[in-house]
Amino acid sequence: MSTNYREQNVTVGGSLTRIAQYDVEGAEVLAVQLTNKGAGALNAFELRGVGVKDSSQTAQTLKVSDFLTSDLHVLFASTDPGSLGANASALLYLNVATLKSIELWASAAGSAQILVGASGSAASPLIANLELAAAIRKGIGILAGERLPEAPDQSWLNHLSSAESVMLTGTSAVTIDGSSVANDKVLLGLVIFDDATAVTATIGGVQNQDYSEASLVFSGGTGTTLGYTVHDFSKFGIKNSFGPLKVTPSVTAKVLVLYARNK
Repeated sequence: MSTNYREQNVTVGGSLTRIAQYDVEGAEVLAVQLTNKGAGALNAFELRGVGVKDSSQTAQTLKVSDFLTSDLHVLFASTDPGSLGANASALLYLNVATLKSIELWASAAGSAQILVGASGSAASPLIANLELAAAIRKGIGILAGERLPEAPDQSWLNHLSSAESVMLTGTSAVTIDGSSVANDKVLLGLVIFDDATAVTATIGGVQNQDYSEASLVFSGGTGTTLGYTVHDFSKFGIKNSFGPLKVTPSVTAKVLVLYARNK
């Protein structure tokens, strides 16, 4: 179940200004998209919140910088909102499971016009994937020797030393993590965010039964809200059996790739 919040358009100047406030009690993840329609770049961004068990209704500062580093409150950021330039967008996924409400504050060098949209959701498969990505960014990988309990004699996890995530920008084919030969990567999943036009992710490097290269096409949803589609391959993974693992997104900043190095 998800909740879509009314889109807001706020003018931001040199002083910190509250650009959005959301009641998130009952939600676990809040997706926020910020678009700077003004001429000036943001020079500060703050996340504030009120905990579910807080007796005070005054929002406390939760994060003021380094939004690209995942932590308890920020699961993922496509770019740092604190330096969001003119005509640029940022996508944030926030962990709000322990919060009653949150506030977003920003200031700009000059004048910025910030369009803010948000959607909250309860637990979903995306939580596990984003938490995995957050753990990885802190240096906690999948340990070599770990095996799937339901298939201990044939699990591929014992060959993995770490896992990673990457948001694809642009619409050209991207070679994932310098993939250069067959079987050097394992695709764990795709998160495809909704867009006004249909979003697809085309996977290259997979082998057909005749030993030629296959192209696998995965689709997301269509809409103006911040929904998403999860394609989860983490149980067994998809190896690039033909050649370098490549992913081609049809829309920029809408495809998150979860993968691991196959050692």
